[in-house]
Amino acid sequence: MIIASLFIKKFKIFEINRIFFYIKNGRETIKKTILFIFAFAFFFGFISSQTITVTSPHTGDTWYKGQTYIITWTKTGTMGNFVKIKLRNSTSTAVVLDIISHIPNNGSYSWKIPTSVAPGNYVIRVRTMDNAVYGDSTVFTIADPPVIETSITVTSPNGGETWYCGKTYPIEWVSKGCGDRVEIHVISGTEIVRTLKKSHPNVEGFNRYSWTISEYEVPPRIAY
Repeated sequence: MIIASLFIKKFKIFEINRIFFYIKNGRETIKKTILFIFAFAFFFGFISSQTITVTSPHTGDTWYKGQTYIITWTKTGTMGNFVKIKLRNSTSTAVVLDIISHIPNNGSYSWKIPTSVAPGNYVIRVRTMDNAVYGDSTVFTIADPPVIETSITVTSPNGGETWYCGKTYPIEWVSKGCGDRVEIHVISGTEIVRTLKKSHPNVEGFNRYSWTISEYEVPPRIAY
């Protein structure tokens, strides 16, 4: 009976120790699981908080070849100090052009569009150098520059006037798309008789230059 009693006591102690062992290991497992969950949540939250948002160009924009435009973006979270910018086809993953391979991640880049880029719809991607974070613009258009019609129409003199030496007369013209400077010449047929101004301010629309004709500036003729 004594031996049986001792066996039962040892068995109970063994069972109690095994229960404590399971509880202890269960707690360790729970601790590890909780730590893993926290670590995963922290890592996922850290990654998801890193964003790049391209703010220009955006939908509806038309950028013309040969012109200069500002690519802009914003960022959130901690990320690399440098980025690369690529021009991508809007309907595929194809990279059309490496715009710049290494610039500071400061939110803007001035880009002159090469004339070699084909007209079409595109997306601009800004990406960190380690490829961890990137952002795409919305679809925008690159097009050939519009053809600007240019003209200068002289409205004074307009034919039939007689201008006299020693007098002042208005030379007037209407300019369209011709820049901010013009030359003014007196011509007879195809011959330049005198250059009045080699560089005179010119604005879009109406312009005027007052010319005082000196006695020996141009010889008297019937037609100029």
